[in-house]
Amino acid sequence: MTMEDAIKHYLSKNKLSFSDELEKMFTDDYFQKTVPIVRIGLVLAFILYASFGILDLFMSSITKEITWFIRYILVCPIITIVFILSFFHFFKKIMQLAISIVALVMGFGIIFMITTARSMEGGLYYYAGLILVIIWSYTLIRLKFLNATIVCWLIIMGYEVAAIFFQGLFYSDELTYAFINNNFFFISSNILCMFASFYMERYTRRDFLYRLLTIENQKKIEEEKNILSNWQEVMNAELEMARIIQQQIIPQEPPTPYISAIFKPMEPIGGDFYDFVKFREQETTGIFISDVSGHGIPAALITTMLKSIISEAGGSKLDPSQLLLHLNEILVNQTEKNHVTAFYGIYNKNTRSITYSSAGHNPPFLIHDNTVTELDKARSLPLGIIGKDELKKLKKNFHNHVEILPEKSKLIFYTDGLTEARNPIQKSYYFDEIIKELLVKLSDLPCKEFISALFKNLVKFRGSENFDDDVCIICLDID
Repeated sequence: MTMEDAIKHYLSKNKLSFSDELEKMFTDDYFQKTVPIVRIGLVLAFILYASFGILDLFMSSITKEITWFIRYILVCPIITIVFILSFFHFFKKIMQLAISIVALVMGFGIIFMITTARSMEGGLYYYAGLILVIIWSYTLIRLKFLNATIVCWLIIMGYEVAAIFFQGLFYSDELTYAFINNNFFFISSNILCMFASFYMERYTRRDFLYRLLTIENQKKIEEEKNILSNWQEVMNAELEMARIIQQQIIPQEPPTPYISAIFKPMEPIGGDFYDFVKFREQETTGIFISDVSGHGIPAALITTMLKSIISEAGGSKLDPSQLLLHLNEILVNQTEKNHVTAFYGIYNKNTRSITYSSAGHNPPFLIHDNTVTELDKARSLPLGIIGKDELKKLKKNFHNHVEILPEKSKLIFYTDGLTEARNPIQKSYYFDEIIKELLVKLSDLPCKEFISALFKNLVKFRGSENFDDDVCIICLDID
C-alpha cells in the first residue's frame, strides 16, 4: 500500500491510531504543533493551583499547612520541572507520560486535600477543583484521547475511594446528597470532556492526514514536473535539431549578388520556405517561395517535403506551372488539414523577364518609378487541396505568365507574415497599410540593404522581433 493509499484509508475510517510509520509521523507532527500549547497549559496550571492556596485559609484553615505542602512542595514543583523539560529534545518521547503524571498529581493532590480536611463540609468544596483538572486534562494540555480518558477516570475513582472510605459521607443524609451531587457533575463533566477530547484528536489527526496528502500530491506534482521538464529538454533538443536541419535546407547564400533574402520563423522551426533553382544558363535563376498553413513541427515537415520534391523534380523545374502541378500531385492527401501556398518564377537577367505561376500565394510587389504594383496574373488554388482532374474541372489549372520587368526596378517576394503583422497597441493596424510607402522609400537601396532596412521597419512596427507568423522576404534587383 502506497503512502497515498494509506492516508485515504485512514481518512475513510476516522480512527485514532495509524500504522507504525504514520503514527510516528503523526506523533512528531503533534508534538511540534502542541508543545507551545502544553507550555501555556502548564503555566496556567501553576498559576491557578498556586493562587487557589488563598482559598485554603477559608475552606481548611486548620489543615492549610498540609494543603499548602501539597500545592507548593509537591504539585507546583512537578509542574515546573515538566515545564523546564519541555524545552529539551527528549521531551518529545515523554511528553504524553509527563503531562499525564502532572494531571494525576494535580488531581490526587486535590483528593488528598479532601481527605485531610478536618471539616467534612470543607472537604466538599474542593471537588470543583477536580472538575477544572478534568477539563484541563481533556482539552488544554493536549493529552491524547486515550491517555486523557485513563487519567481522568483514575482521578474520579480516586475521589470515590477517598469520599467513601476517608470522609464518611454516609454518616448523614446531607453529606450523602452532597456526594451524589458531586458525582453527578464529576461523571457528567468527564463524559462531556471525553467527547470533546475525542473530536479534537480526530480533527487533529484528519488535519494531519490532509496536510500529508497535500504533501504527497505536491510530490507527485513535482515528479510530474520533473518528467515534463525532462521531456521539455528532450523536445527542445529535438526542436533545435529540427531548426538546424531546416536552416540547412534553406539557401545559406543567394545565387547572385542581385538577390537577397531573410527568413524569421515565429517558432524555432517554421512553415515558410524558399529556394533558388540554378540552371546551366547563368543569367537564369528560379525563385521559389511558399507558406504552409499552421506552424511548428507539422509545417516544418511539409517544408522538408517541398525541398525534397523540388530537388527531384527534374525537367519540371524548367516550367513553373508544371513544377507546381508536380508538387500538388504529391502533396494531395499527404498534408492532413494543412495546405501550401507557393510562387515559382524563372527570371532571365538578360531579357529582364520572369515566367511565373502561383498557387494561391501573395503576389510579389514590383517597385518602379515610385509606384508599387503586383504580379498577380497567374493565380490558382493552394497546393495539396485537390488533384489535377478537379483543378481542370474547376478551370483552376496552374498556368504561366510572362512579365517583362522595367529597368531599375525591384521585385519583392514575401509570405503573409510580413503584410499581416499587427501593431501590438493598435490591434487593427496591419503592416500592409504602410508597406507600399516603405517600399518606395527604400527602393534606392541595394537588395541586401533594402531587405535589412525593411525588416528593421517591421520590427519597429511590431515593437519586437516576436511575430504572429513566420516572415520570409526575397528581394530581386532588376538592372
